[in-house]
Amino acid sequence: MFLNPINTIYYWVVGIGGKMSPSQAANTVLTLAPAHFLLYPFLGGSIKYIDDAFDIGRSSRLLAYPLALLSGLLMGLLMTLDPMSATIFSAIILAAIVSAKVDNGAFTLGLLATMAVVGLRRTLVILPVQFGLLSFAAILDEIGSNKAKMMTSSSPLVTFFRFRMSLKAVAIILFATGAMGLSHLLAVLSFDFAYHLVDGRGAIWS
Repeated sequence: MFLNPINTIYYWVVGIGGKMSPSQAANTVLTLAPAHFLLYPFLGGSIKYIDDAFDIGRSSRLLAYPLALLSGLLMGLLMTLDPMSATIFSAIILAAIVSAKVDNGAFTLGLLATMAVVGLRRTLVILPVQFGLLSFAAILDEIGSNKAKMMTSSSPLVTFFRFRMSLKAVAIILFATGAMGLSHLLAVLSFDFAYHLVDGRGAIWS
């Protein structure tokens, strides 16, 4: 595989492993990479916007519902087109459910929209090893973030969980070991960046 330059690029960028033909690999890179860079940050920012609307009232609840519906549909579509995205978002959804973060009508609507798309398309493929590691990291982030919010300390550990670094760290490890492609790593980082950008907008833009 590594003797073929196109398959090598495909392996590192898309991260499925060069099982397609070179032309299919090139087409997949061109098709999915823009979706990753557009949809992941949109979904990350949307989730935080909806969260703020119900937790602290900083965002519009009226806008939160259609945004949740659109986000849920887009997430479901991306999950059914891309096994690694299905794995990443399944881990994030599991962590949200386990930590009781699906706690308002908008999030419930978004989750139902995602489930509806996945159920109708029936093309969901989840990578088990990556799912296990990412789920553990996402759950750890949810638990750690909740505790960090109640602390005034700026210790490295508190900062680590305040910025939800577990998922990012696992994504970097998966990329380094060849178990996640570059576009998915960048997508995860852009998802988290957009989440924190929306989270900090009150301090930045007020």
